[in-house]
Amino acid sequence: LAAGRESPLGRAGAEEEDVCQAAGDWCLVGGPRGGDERFCPLMLGDAICHAQLKRGESGLTWIPTWEAALKDAQKKATGADPDMCQVASARLAFSPRAEALKARRRSRRKGVVQSPGMLRAARDEGLRRSLDGGCQSLTPVASASGSKLLKSADGQYVTKEIKAWEAESVAGIFEPALRPGGRLTYPCGSVIALPVYSDPLRRVVVSRNLDLPATHGLEGSWRESKEFGPWDCKPCVRKQRARYEPYLFPYMIERRIELKHWANWDAVLGLLGDAVQFFTDNNLVDFSLYVVLFELERPRSASRAVSGARSCALSPGCRRSGGQCQALCFTFIDIYTTFAGRRRWQHPRKWSRFGEKTMRLLRCMSSVATQEECEMYRKDGCKALGPDFRDDPSDPWCSE
Repeated sequence: LAAGRESPLGRAGAEEEDVCQAAGDWCLVGGPRGGDERFCPLMLGDAICHAQLKRGESGLTWIPTWEAALKDAQKKATGADPDMCQVASARLAFSPRAEALKARRRSRRKGVVQSPGMLRAARDEGLRRSLDGGCQSLTPVASASGSKLLKSADGQYVTKEIKAWEAESVAGIFEPALRPGGRLTYPCGSVIALPVYSDPLRRVVVSRNLDLPATHGLEGSWRESKEFGPWDCKPCVRKQRARYEPYLFPYMIERRIELKHWANWDAVLGLLGDAVQFFTDNNLVDFSLYVVLFELERPRSASRAVSGARSCALSPGCRRSGGQCQALCFTFIDIYTTFAGRRRWQHPRKWSRFGEKTMRLLRCMSSVATQEECEMYRKDGCKALGPDFRDDPSDPWCSE
């Protein structure tokens, strides 16, 4: 809030004043009306709203017990030890969209056509219900930052604690790009883990759980593989880590996977390229490509089950009746870091041309065995598979 009002975080602070004032009016004037009273200690005990309401003492003098109420709320919130999910849920209850949700309910009763704002408010309500159940700890596939990662109790959403510089990117780059008509409202947004909720001041973002088939538009009896992946991929040798071994390129080499032969890969590659261009235009680096393997239990339903899966490529077996049908789905994560500050002067080679390096990684996924620029990935993948696999002279993938 110390940032100038013209800065991204300064503008976010100005908008937060309205949310905190709504919480103060709702909870301090005659108690909560029409809502869950748990939201009051969470919001009034929140450090940001507590400071804003206390700073606005002159405007609240007509509430004789406001300071005592704030202290009591802060004590309750601290005692209950609310997690990020619950605080986000409480804030949604007082956001401007909460009023749009009430208008939506009234319009449905009267048969009135609902506005886009009302529909967004309805999505907020579903998100709030998920987050209100609290969070569970989530262990990422690969994380060097130490950021706190939590999953909502119903498994639908992932909540991430971001750094201060990432909060600047959320407020200054992503929130404007996600407004109606913004650049990320177009198809390339389907391959980016965009926040469905963001709170730059409290340094929290919420996105959909990428380990669920429905997040990628896969319908029917798909399930995440428990044997391979998911992979967290960066453009460097041995930087395609997996929760379940092996790394990505050893997995692809051993199974002779060339994504250029998979259905929808060309379209996915185009969307990934558009996303990389967006990152490059906004000076963003250190993003990762999250790759999840899903398997279809009843392959006959494949064509119907993937109609909305823009971010997924389908194995050749999906075209055959009774064949093994798999989907590899691709999403960029960890998208909020800019090439600035110490990254620019401490490790310029590591971060420069990060978008170009990522595009080479994507081209190598098309076919790691046949492209000269992919030699480092091919050789390292073969090495990881061991000497018996590597020394087979009849193998065109790993023979020297």
